[in-house]
Amino acid sequence: GASAVKGFSSEGEYFLAIGQSVCEPLTGRETCLDRWAQPQSTLLQWNRVTNQFGEMLGMMDGDNIRLRGRRVRDEEMLLHQHALRIDAGRVVSWEYIEIKDESRQLLLASSLTDGAVLYDLSIPKVVGLGAVVGIVQES
Repeated sequence: GASAVKGFSSEGEYFLAIGQSVCEPLTGRETCLDRWAQPQSTLLQWNRVTNQFGEMLGMMDGDNIRLRGRRVRDEEMLLHQHALRIDAGRVVSWEYIEIKDESRQLLLASSLTDGAVLYDLSIPKVVGLGAVVGIVQES
């Protein structure tokens, strides 16, 4: 079940980090590692259209306002959702860290099986591709 939950906001969006474990709280580290594989933790994002936390959204209002001067249209909000699963072992707590000077967002998991695990949530964004006709990828 859920072993740790942390809600936080970043750039006007709301998120929920959920750690999961199949071990009881008082089960020792070695026993837990020997007997059970730990499920992955997850990061969910608030969806203003469905009024629920769900998979991560591909388009966010803050970015769309900066690029197009308006929020993401309701019908576009459900496009390009994706699951963000985090392999952090037996998570017992989360901490969200935002370094504004560097535009960095970090999520720190405290895990009984993996120790302190730091995830960089800073996602590179493409800006300024107005009127693009095509993009070619070279291998």
